[in-house]
Amino acid sequence: MSITKIADLDVDPPRFSHSVGWVAVGQAAVRSVQIIVTLLFVYILRTSAWNEIAIALSIYLAGVTVGSLNLEHSILFFLPRFEQNEWGKLLSGTLKMLATTGLVAGVAISLSGLFFMEEQFHLPLLLVGIAVFLEIPTVLVGPAFIAMQRSSRSGQWDLFHAVIQFALLIVPAIVFGSAKSVLIGLVIASALRCISAMFIMKLMGARRTHQFEADMMYQQVKFCIPLGIALAAGVLTRSIDKWLVAVFDFTNVGMYAVAAIEVPLLAVLPYAGGAAIAHQLVSAFLHRRVHEAHQLWLQQAKDMICPVVLGAVGLIVVAPELFQLFLPHNYVKVILPFQIFTLISVHRVTEYGLVLRAANRSDLVTQSSIVLLVSNVAFAAIGLKIHGLSGMACGSLVAFGVAWFWMLRKLSKIFCVSVRDVFPWRTWFLTLLVASVVGYVAELLTSGMGSPLVSLVMKLGAVWGIGFLLINHSSFREFIKR
Repeated sequence: MSITKIADLDVDPPRFSHSVGWVAVGQAAVRSVQIIVTLLFVYILRTSAWNEIAIALSIYLAGVTVGSLNLEHSILFFLPRFEQNEWGKLLSGTLKMLATTGLVAGVAISLSGLFFMEEQFHLPLLLVGIAVFLEIPTVLVGPAFIAMQRSSRSGQWDLFHAVIQFALLIVPAIVFGSAKSVLIGLVIASALRCISAMFIMKLMGARRTHQFEADMMYQQVKFCIPLGIALAAGVLTRSIDKWLVAVFDFTNVGMYAVAAIEVPLLAVLPYAGGAAIAHQLVSAFLHRRVHEAHQLWLQQAKDMICPVVLGAVGLIVVAPELFQLFLPHNYVKVILPFQIFTLISVHRVTEYGLVLRAANRSDLVTQSSIVLLVSNVAFAAIGLKIHGLSGMACGSLVAFGVAWFWMLRKLSKIFCVSVRDVFPWRTWFLTLLVASVVGYVAELLTSGMGSPLVSLVMKLGAVWGIGFLLINHSSFREFIKR
């Protein structure tokens, strides 16, 4: 397909809905595969092999996110600024930069294993480095499809990534059962994606050129660095605790990886809600209607409180049954860390980064990510030293609390209101209280029940059914207003 044909496509409402649906399917597939693969590895691999893979995959994820420098997202904003006959040059230049950063990231990971790790980790980190090098250029494909109004192709590309990675991680694990075989599968999956990406980029019009567009590349890097730092800090925040466990308690790395699993829905809901009001927020800040912007954000937060808080509390309450049904018996000792990590989700009732970008304060996005990363390293390390995995989870909970209040203080200044008025505290506290009471009562009523499946269904019914009815009852809403 030529680049002209892609650009001239009409976008009608049904086609738009179809495209958005594919993007959602692709993203859901990528996130779901990460969780499914983790749970399968628990059963397929020996504990020692699973511990190695847990660390290797966290380094792989961090390497791809940090190594890309967020350059792929610049396509969404830079492509419309160029004439069609220059699009190929932009794609080619961005692809070259990603290949360069991928090479640097891959070599850095490989050398870190060689010089700073024990001999048993030399080969695994070499394989991870190769996978990162091959994977980073492929991150350009999805945003390029979206920029060219082919969002459905972006979703299909993500779905292809999920299927390939799932097959080439699980099949070697089943057949050979070693960490080495799984990482070789990861390299093959990245290689297949890299070859496919090069072919797609050629169809999109990316061409070989020896001309170095220094100004274009400088503008891209300048545009991407703030959010790139924020994304890098975010992925490091999710990975650094696993690395701390690897240093001080390597035998429990695999268990901790399971305990630290993040349920995608609790993070996706606020993001989707924020995206729905993004245009209105930008318009309100652009015309200096700060009060209107605050009311929009406040209402969005209120709308998200019920599903997010009930979802988090429900998962906390049914955690013992989930672990009993789907994980080996020895994983019972990480139920409490899982519950603590899930408790962190109750503050994610709105998208804070959206407000900062709408207010043209991307610098605060970067600062907030760094505050969270530093806090998490400090408190998680202290918690691990004091009380093992549960202590580390508590440390992460404290770190997120510190970063949350830091962000709310910044938002209060942006909205020109007090910290007490910037967030719907009353609604949040009362919803959390109702959900917790209902969950506690459900726990008491189902204690000692023989079947964990029946207990799980009853608890979920109580928290997500009765809790929802109580929180949305007219008298409860009237009480909140008073």
